[in-house]
Amino acid sequence: MHQYLAGIRTVRDVTTTPIFLSFIKDLIDNEVIPVLSQSPSELTAFASAVIDRFNNPYIEHELISISLNSLTKFKTRLLPQLISYVNQYNKIPYCISFSLAALIVFYRGEQAGKIIPLNDDDYLLERFKAWNELYDSNIKQLTENVLAMSDLWGLDLNEIPKLQDDVSQKITEILSNGTESMLRKKYVC
Repeated sequence: MHQYLAGIRTVRDVTTTPIFLSFIKDLIDNEVIPVLSQSPSELTAFASAVIDRFNNPYIEHELISISLNSLTKFKTRLLPQLISYVNQYNKIPYCISFSLAALIVFYRGEQAGKIIPLNDDDYLLERFKAWNELYDSNIKQLTENVLAMSDLWGLDLNEIPKLQDDVSQKITEILSNGTESMLRKKYVC
């Protein structure tokens, strides 16, 4: 949801914005594909199909529409890759942890003073509402709370070495400088 936080509103706009396209390609090529077990040809076809689907000029898929149950989507689609990546490379994957940090910022429910219409299970939305003051006072505690949601994640993500510090630092930077500014430091487009 870092693209939404940067003012991008459709999936196609993501792929036509060079900084976000670079991010997606980096995520797929360097953090997802290396931990999957399919053949190289299948993985290359997978990567190409994802970008082609996102870039379809006939579909104006709104990011806010696909934000439905984003925490569960992260758990299903990226958490296994995060865990596999950490186990295989013994380091935190930049793009996946950035995505998690941006997701936590997104779940604050506001952007530049405007309400973000969050759509998720009530128990999750209530937790983030209760933690709202932590966005301004204690990012480390906020991150620890989110990572500790073993009822959602299936485990306490605070147990993954260095993840809490990495995500906390990224949340702080996103809140201070924005997602696009942060990505410009990594990707020169």
